[in-house]
Amino acid sequence: MKIVSITDVRQDATRLIEYSRMAGEPVLVLRRSQPAAYLVDARQYEAMQEDLKRLRHDAFWEDVTAASDEYRTGDARIYDDAQALITELGLLADDSQPR
Repeated sequence: MKIVSITDVRQDATRLIEYSRMAGEPVLVLRRSQPAAYLVDARQYEAMQEDLKRLRHDAFWEDVTAASDEYRTGDARIYDDAQALITELGLLADDSQPR
C-alpha cells in the first residue's frame, strides 16, 4: 500500500487517484504522521460496501436462525425487563446508558 502525506494529496491528487485505480489498492493519507484517510477507487469502494452489506445480512440471518433454534428447543431466555436484556448483551456504554 502506498503511503503519502496530505501535502502530496494537495499537490497531485489526480496522480494518486489514478495510482489507486491502476494498482487496485488504496493509498493511505497521513496528516501529522497519523492516518487521516484512504484514497480508494470508486469501483473498489462500491464492491467493499456490497461485501459488507452481504456479510451483515448473513450475520443477521445466522443470529435469527440461532434464536429460532433456541426458542424451538426451549433454551431461550425470558427477560423481565429490557434493562436485564441490555445488561446481558453488554450494551451499556461507559456512562451506563444504553447505546
